[in-house]
Amino acid sequence: MCRRMWFFASLLALALAVGACAADPDEPSGTGGSGATGGTGGTGGTGGDGGQGGSGGTGGEGGTGGEGGTGGVGGSGGTGGEGGTGGEGGSGGTGGEEPAPEITFIYLLPQGDCGKHCTNLFPGESLRFIAVGQDEELDNYPDLPVTWSSSDPGIVSIDENGVATAHVEGQAEIVAQYGELQGSFPIEVGKKEVGRIDLSTDNADSIALVEGKTAVVVAIAYSGGGFLSFPVRAEVDFTVADPSVVTIEEEFLVDGDPAVVIRALTVGSTDLVVTSPQAPDGYERRLQIDVLSSVIPAAQWKTDALSVGDLTSCALEDGQAYCWGDGNFGGLGNGNDEQAATPVPVTGGHVFVEVQAGSSHVCARDDQDKIWCWGSNSSGVLGAPDDVFHSNVPLEIPSAPAFVTIRSGGSHSCGLDDAGEVWCWGMGKAALGLGPGTPWENPTPQKVSIPTEIQAISAFSAHVCALDVEGAVWCWGQGESGQLGLEPGLPP
Repeated sequence: MCRRMWFFASLLALALAVGACAADPDEPSGTGGSGATGGTGGTGGTGGDGGQGGSGGTGGEGGTGGEGGTGGVGGSGGTGGEGGTGGEGGSGGTGGEEPAPEITFIYLLPQGDCGKHCTNLFPGESLRFIAVGQDEELDNYPDLPVTWSSSDPGIVSIDENGVATAHVEGQAEIVAQYGELQGSFPIEVGKKEVGRIDLSTDNADSIALVEGKTAVVVAIAYSGGGFLSFPVRAEVDFTVADPSVVTIEEEFLVDGDPAVVIRALTVGSTDLVVTSPQAPDGYERRLQIDVLSSVIPAAQWKTDALSVGDLTSCALEDGQAYCWGDGNFGGLGNGNDEQAATPVPVTGGHVFVEVQAGSSHVCARDDQDKIWCWGSNSSGVLGAPDDVFHSNVPLEIPSAPAFVTIRSGGSHSCGLDDAGEVWCWGMGKAALGLGPGTPWENPTPQKVSIPTEIQAISAFSAHVCALDVEGAVWCWGQGESGQLGLEPGLPP
């Protein structure tokens, strides 16, 4: 009986163990018979490639009773999971910084409109500087990060931003340090004495303006006088004697020098007065300003001939010559050196049949085929000796042949006689066509050697061309630009 019961108990335990192996692994294991120890759970199978293998099944508990049966076999390994999705590619790295230039030299550059006077500051003034570096290729690198200092901060100090401030009179240097390189800039603090003031009007004592028009006048101050004078920075005051005629519209600096814009308001005459507190007491520079009407009356004469030069223009009417423009060298021929915006009659009572204006002189042919010239006597072009600088009245050219036509160039003139020969006088360069060894000054007309008869001539700044009776052209003078019809640069 006992053996049977033990046999049946063993069969029951075995059945329970097999049932536990076939059950859902998530369900709890069955309880074994009493008395026997539960078997050990089976080993889990290996998972497939890629995913992690599933957990093995839990072994059933042993039945109570007789000796414990053998533990159930572990469940098969779970199906391997799918491979994970690959991560996104990382962002590209940041490019490396451009290598710093290899600076070999530095210099200091003032930031302002001080022009040629940047080395001179007045007490209390400030001026900003930047440091500019250069490499071996002379490429510039502005606004270098430098360390600023001053050789004498009591005279001129400078802050970390490169702003220099003048304190008391004296001299000092501001210094910029960049690694082992150094750049410096000298500063003189103080106001220098002014000996004279020149104006940007070519030292003319007067100018002419038309109503409503403007002009710029620059004042250049000099220390001392004569050959030892040099430009200095100066405070300058501009005033107008009669503000109803001319007014000052704007004050500014031109290369560090004081300047004004003046506007002509109405017909009249007044003075621009220029002074400086750095000049001697009572010193003033005056510029007369003549304001002309904006309405120029039409000429009451008919023009028979017209010629335009560099400084003046001239015309003829019934034998009377009229000129207008710049009269500083006597180019108007009216007996004075003033400017004229309207034609003025040439003095002398001559009856002219031809007029020719050159660079700064004018020549005319009268009804007796005599030649008269006025204006600048550069190189004797007026036929006057070299001690005559200019003439504001017509002077006769001595020993001039009877010309049928004349032409005026830079500082020379030429005439064509009735035999078809060309004669020239004035500056003894190649424009006279007289060959090597020609004197610099030639107040007397000289014949040009041309082996044919000429029918027409034309003169310009430094060369002359002639047309012969066969239609061929002959030229002489300066030809560096090919104006002689030859290879540019060939000697005249």
